Amino acid sequence: MNIPGYDEWKLRGPDEDAVEIGYEYGEVCNRFPEPDEDHPRSYRPRRCTGIMEEVEENVFECNRCGEAVEVEL
Repeated sequence: MNIPGYDEWKLRGPDEDAVEIGYEYGEVCNRFPEPDEDHPRSYRPRRCTGIMEEVEENVFECNRCGEAVEVEL
C-alpha cells in the first residue's frame, strides 16, 4: 500500500517547508506558541495567524499573540 504523495514528502528537503516569520508591519506572524506542559501528548500547535503592527518606532507587535520584535534600521 502506498499513500499518495508520501514519497514526494519523504524526499523533500527541510528548506522546502520553511515559512517566513513576520518582522515588519503587515506581515503574518507565523510563530508557534510557547510549549505548555499541560497540553495532551498528541497536541500539535498551530502557527499564529496574527498581523504585525507597529506599536512604537521600530517595534512591531503581533495583534493576536502579542509577540514583540524590535527592528534595527
